[in-house]
Amino acid sequence: MQFYLPFCLKKKKNNKDLNQSIKVFLKITPAFIFLLFPFYSLLLNLWLGDEFNQNILNLAKIFSLCGIFASTSHILVTKFEASQTLKRNLKFEFILMPFFLFTLYIFISTNYSLIYIASIILIKESILLFLRLNFLKKEIKNISHYYLYSIFFIVMLYMSFKNEFFFYFLEIALLISLIKNDK
Repeated sequence: MQFYLPFCLKKKKNNKDLNQSIKVFLKITPAFIFLLFPFYSLLLNLWLGDEFNQNILNLAKIFSLCGIFASTSHILVTKFEASQTLKRNLKFEFILMPFFLFTLYIFISTNYSLIYIASIILIKESILLFLRLNFLKKEIKNISHYYLYSIFFIVMLYMSFKNEFFFYFLEIALLISLIKNDK
């Protein structure tokens, strides 16, 4: 992303790089990460040995999606910086942050599971991503696809916890969708 800002500044009118970056971070990368989900327990077990447990596996899955959403948000923030409209973004971050921190405080002080706390972080990242995408809707091609894909990824994450068969079904549907859309 360090290289993206200079490109944005040089090409203020051209959003091809922005659209390509968003496509990679909200379509291709999540598909790859979800393909790795079945191997997470094996990889984490090899890495952590006896310290591995189901909570660590679940946290790794949640934070994988958080990382994808946060990375995409950072690309969008870079676009705000390049177009000198960062104030719009900051207003919503300042509005959202007290609610997030209050909720986080409640969950931590009442000894909720780390899974719930990670889920709150995922919700915050999802909200910020959706707001940032909405701010740049005139500059992003096929923005409705990104909303749908993001919701789809959240459903896939949930299904990876609740129903393995349905998760695999959604993974196949995702791959077919990506192959079909690239043509």
